[in-house]
Amino acid sequence: MSKIDKVLLHIAAKDDLPRDDEFHFRERAQNLIQKWQPLLLEIQEAKVAKLQRLTSAATDSTSEAGHAERRDAVNVDVGPNDTTPSCHDSAPAPVLPADPQTSDLHAMPTIGQSSDTTPSTSPTTERITIEVCIDSVESAIAAVRGGADRLELCGNLALGGGTTPSIGLFKAVRVAAPQGLPIMVMIRPRTGDFLYTDAEHRVMREDIKAFKEAGADGVVLGILQKDGKIDVARTKTLAEEAAPMQVCFHRAIDLSSQDLLSAHLDISSIPQVTRILTSGQASTAPSPSALPHLRLLLRTASRMPSFAKVLVGSGVNAQTVGPLLAELLPCGLREVHLSAGGWTPSEMEFRREGMGMGVGREGEWAIWRTSEQKVREVRELVDKAWLEYVEREKAQ
Repeated sequence: MSKIDKVLLHIAAKDDLPRDDEFHFRERAQNLIQKWQPLLLEIQEAKVAKLQRLTSAATDSTSEAGHAERRDAVNVDVGPNDTTPSCHDSAPAPVLPADPQTSDLHAMPTIGQSSDTTPSTSPTTERITIEVCIDSVESAIAAVRGGADRLELCGNLALGGGTTPSIGLFKAVRVAAPQGLPIMVMIRPRTGDFLYTDAEHRVMREDIKAFKEAGADGVVLGILQKDGKIDVARTKTLAEEAAPMQVCFHRAIDLSSQDLLSAHLDISSIPQVTRILTSGQASTAPSPSALPHLRLLLRTASRMPSFAKVLVGSGVNAQTVGPLLAELLPCGLREVHLSAGGWTPSEMEFRREGMGMGVGREGEWAIWRTSEQKVREVRELVDKAWLEYVEREKAQ
């Protein structure tokens, strides 16, 4: 079992792999991933199950013997010089990755929020980053009041996952949001698949230029090839255009024909990509089919600083975020993504019978809005889980 874990570290440690050039490194790493991923997932599940059995059976969780047994159940034998904890293993108190564009966010005032509803986290205390996707000024204000650390700005969010917003919307949100709050802008010329024509690719480049000039903090994009693999060449072109802004590769990775690790490896070969947004290649991140993939991805990415950071999203809400964090905080999860949105009734008094604009159902005469309350509920649960996690790690 320790040999299998060493394979994972072998993949994660670039310098340990013979590499004449980047292509041969990536090819070798992808082959290793393909070979060992199923067994790694099985081993990881077995570790979690054994830890749960030990925890429930332990009568004295602080005894030296019980502590040693729990460590043995999940510890990765990687040699005397390795200090990186595996998922669920005890470790020093976690430290969030430094991010110059978000380091001062916890001290920022929120729009129209009174002091009695401000999150209790002090300005110097690290916490889990919450990114909320929005498509209006009203939703931006609600997200920030609820405790969002970063915004993803889209157009038509509820229709096919969102598209590129207008420059006017971006400027209005920039004015309404607190100074210093990062705004990531979706770059997606249409709904549908992520295979773009040359003309659409040129549109994406022009949009990136425009938002960079307008003062955006970053862009969110994703491109696939016909065979479903990550289109590294075209993604790289857009990422280079975006520099020095942040670049997030969105959930196109979840629709890729590649397994999650090899797709992430391809994306991480583009230096300008800051993070990826993924649900673990499942419909929602908290689903049982997603968690093994997310554990392995987070565990690998946390050991390789050059890898794009992992932002977990889809299906994250007050009901699911607690179990999700319990599973993934020990693996290195430090950012979550949610919409906290829903349809709100139209205030239109006159509605012509049988007429609409093609949206259908409730969206025909309704408006998509982010709920401040939903964001706040997640914020409170995330902060509580984070502080409890830090305390547990310090105690160990």
